[in-house]
Amino acid sequence: MRGLPFTSAAFIEGFKVTIVLGSIAAILLVLWLWREYSVLRRLDNKGVLTDAQIMKLKLFPTRPTTRRLTSYFVEYQFRTDKSDEVHIREQIISGETYYILKNQDTVKVRYLPENPSISRLADQHRDNYTYMYLVGMIFGMILGLIGIVLGLFIFFRRSIF
Repeated sequence: MRGLPFTSAAFIEGFKVTIVLGSIAAILLVLWLWREYSVLRRLDNKGVLTDAQIMKLKLFPTRPTTRRLTSYFVEYQFRTDKSDEVHIREQIISGETYYILKNQDTVKVRYLPENPSISRLADQHRDNYTYMYLVGMIFGMILGLIGIVLGLFIFFRRSIF
């Protein structure tokens, strides 16, 4: 009697590879998100608050027919407390913030004193990316663990059934 298609050796080998690659991708995603999250936490804890001026507001529709899939950006400039050097930064923002801000508005930004190129909008224009990165890390860790467990299960068993 012939076995089910998903119990064939070729399917199992392909599934093993998919599980391993998916687990590696999930782990790399978690590492990248952790790096981004730690930078945002440093901004929250050690960042210096200063005024910035909005230079440009941009939107890029990913599909011309829908507004839901539009990416919104703000470009602002600021000076640090220790130098007269002007720092220009571009940041992705929410659609809600995009429609509130206007060119030449003055906003608060938080920057790292040791590296002013790392900055974010602050106060009422602050985004929720810190929490989004945290949720992404948790989701990535769960997917990575599921992949590792499935991979080990398949590796040590000859077939699924």
